[in-house]
Amino acid sequence: MSFSEHPYRSLTVQLTRPVSAAAGEHETSPGFPLPLYGALIFAGIRLIGLAVAAFLLRHGRFRHLHASLADLLRSWDAGRYLLIAAHGYPHAANIVWFPGFPAAIRALDWIPGISPARAALAVTTAAGLAAAWGLTRLVMALTGNRRISLLTTALWAAAPASFVLSMVYSEALFCALAVWALIALVERRWLTAAGLTILAGAVHSSALALIAAVAVAALPVLITAVRERQEATAWWRPAVAVLLAPLGLLGFIGYVALAVHRLDGWFLLERKVHNGFDLGYSMLLALSPGPMSH
Repeated sequence: MSFSEHPYRSLTVQLTRPVSAAAGEHETSPGFPLPLYGALIFAGIRLIGLAVAAFLLRHGRFRHLHASLADLLRSWDAGRYLLIAAHGYPHAANIVWFPGFPAAIRALDWIPGISPARAALAVTTAAGLAAAWGLTRLVMALTGNRRISLLTTALWAAAPASFVLSMVYSEALFCALAVWALIALVERRWLTAAGLTILAGAVHSSALALIAAVAVAALPVLITAVRERQEATAWWRPAVAVLLAPLGLLGFIGYVALAVHRLDGWFLLERKVHNGFDLGYSMLLALSPGPMSH
């Protein structure tokens, strides 16, 4: 039976083709791969965002804060991450913040002359660039379109809440791990995808979506293996990936449950610090100049 008689195979070939090869086939100029331009676009947009923030802190509606740009980058939850990086979890309330980002800070702040705040900004910057590079490669592999790839990265860099990608926050690190885990899934490198998902689960609760992605990607492979009675070499990696992927997230939630002696301990602490998913209502309050912001 000819290849043309199975149209679904073309899609399978496209999805399983190595991402690096797909990206390398569409270089924008000799010696410069497309993802490099994606990373540069990300960096440019974030620098513009920082410049606008610095201006607004001195001349805009936020001048009443009497804060510098450096203060802003270390504000809000940033202080929690820096405290955990320096002292671990000294108070039960701090357990709600995941340990992955503070651990990355600790991996750098031992270097002489690098403070925890500088180490945190270095992690955020490097992770943001890695995520932008990976996102450009991923979209290029899936669409084959250079403009869409770069536009996707630009939109991500300029999204309404993207300022946290420049702050001492865990979002940039999580996005980097998530993007490269998805690249590994596209390339069918199941154990790599599982490992990155475990790390992402130690960084942010949004890893739940990544865990679901691993399961959804592996399920058709496992179903086919059962139907066709394939040998274990054809299915053991996706099966192991499904089992391993949740360990980072479940491990931390389990740790919190043991620390506070409640199965729902992490969720309870989330409610106490007023964290949760509100469909963007908090963002609307922050941006609205009307009565809702008061």
